[in-house]
Amino acid sequence: RPSAAANGLKRHVFLGMGSQANQALNSLEVTLRDAVKTSDNPYLKIWLADVYVGQAMRNVTDQAISGAPINLKNEYITGKLNDAISLNHAARDGSDTKINPYF
Repeated sequence: RPSAAANGLKRHVFLGMGSQANQALNSLEVTLRDAVKTSDNPYLKIWLADVYVGQAMRNVTDQAISGAPINLKNEYITGKLNDAISLNHAARDGSDTKINPYF
């Protein structure tokens, strides 16, 4: 089980990604999605999942900044989070090597 420090680091990384520009996250998504299609490296799936979480968080941030009520159940957010969960499962289940549990 990951330590509190590891969980804090993950949260910090996600918050940092959520504050990046949409263009940068979208560019990362395209690059990593293409890489996932051509590689068996489980970490590429994990990194793409991180980008999806960042995109979902960016949407929440955009809602908050606009002053609109924050809707965590909108299709975009739930779709990105479901994609991230699926990719993390695929990385874990499809890996022939042990993935570092703190990543």
